[in-house]
Amino acid sequence: LQTLGEYAFYGCYALNSLTLNEGLKTISDAAFQYCDAIESLEIPSTVKSIGYDSFSSCSSLKSVTLNEGLENIGSYAFAYCEVLESIILPSTVKTIGYSAFSNCNSLENITLNEGLEFIETSAFNSTAIESIEIPTTVKEINYGLFTYCYNLKSVTLHEGLTAICGGSFQSCPNLTEILI
Repeated sequence: LQTLGEYAFYGCYALNSLTLNEGLKTISDAAFQYCDAIESLEIPSTVKSIGYDSFSSCSSLKSVTLNEGLENIGSYAFAYCEVLESIILPSTVKTIGYSAFSNCNSLENITLNEGLEFIETSAFNSTAIESIEIPTTVKEINYGLFTYCYNLKSVTLHEGLTAICGGSFQSCPNLTEILI
């Protein structure tokens, strides 16, 4: 199996065990959206792309392992995963889609690695992150990227950044330190 099609397991509310095998290359749009019982997930290293809404609204998803080889995380891919606590993006990830991790209310730790090039609008809005370091390979902080991150206290930006768009850090009342 190389591709999981759109809506393949959409709304399988009781699905609580998920093993994705090596060889899988694409997880299409909404493939596991609303699979409320899945608690943990490991994406095989052969997966290059996670589609739009693939795992959004998986209300029990607490742990996600993304392996080297992944290149693209689609819009809303993990949005509304309310108990997801941390995410480490492998260095092979080039793009993060619009609102990919938005409204992950428990998401406190995000590690962005060198190699990441583009983070779309609102990718991390309404998360619980406390600090973030933007890699040198990211050139632009898009609109609303960290909006409503009430716990955000520290931001580190590196050389190579060419623009910080409007509203990027809007409504971050606890932001006390920015290193540019």
